[in-house]
Amino acid sequence: MGATITPANYVQELGKVDLPYFKELVKLVCLMKLVSYIEARQPKKAASIPVLTPFPAPPIVEEPTPNKITVAPQKALRSYEPKLTQTQYALLAKCFNRFEVFRRNVNASVLRELFEGKESHVLQVTNQRTLTYILDELVKEGLIRKAWIAVAKDNGNFISGPRRGVETAIASNPHYITAQQFSNCRNANQYKFVEDMDDINEAIGQIAGK
Repeated sequence: MGATITPANYVQELGKVDLPYFKELVKLVCLMKLVSYIEARQPKKAASIPVLTPFPAPPIVEEPTPNKITVAPQKALRSYEPKLTQTQYALLAKCFNRFEVFRRNVNASVLRELFEGKESHVLQVTNQRTLTYILDELVKEGLIRKAWIAVAKDNGNFISGPRRGVETAIASNPHYITAQQFSNCRNANQYKFVEDMDDINEAIGQIAGK
């Protein structure tokens, strides 16, 4: 049996061992034990508390409001240059309502404000040819200006609509009646019979004081 290795003779006994890298391995183990010994005698440091950095707030992005309508600045309304008395306005309102020119009844006050360009009234028209005929007859009587189509277009006073009591896509999605549409109605009235023409002519005669 070999000699017993003790702390007093391990260096001599180590020299007797003939193994590859044995001495280096022993030195490495000793070094590791020395490092562990030194670390064990060092005062323990308080565990550091990590500082949490808050995430930056996400940027606020303004989303467009659904169905939001951009309203253009209100421009000055033009006048139809009416020459109508309050009584004549009342008779004209009665005429419009009798022949159901608009989807809703109108009164003298609404017509006065519309023709004088004081309020931006928008009326839904059920019969464009009848409306055109009545306004052209008022022109002939000298009661409104001749260029009423241009005024109606600029003011946006009239939009399309079906006859009363009829619900269609045009009722829920009306559009402004263009100057071209009014001109087409005027041309058609010259060659085609206008519904209730005789009664309309009689009503216009009463308005004109004939």
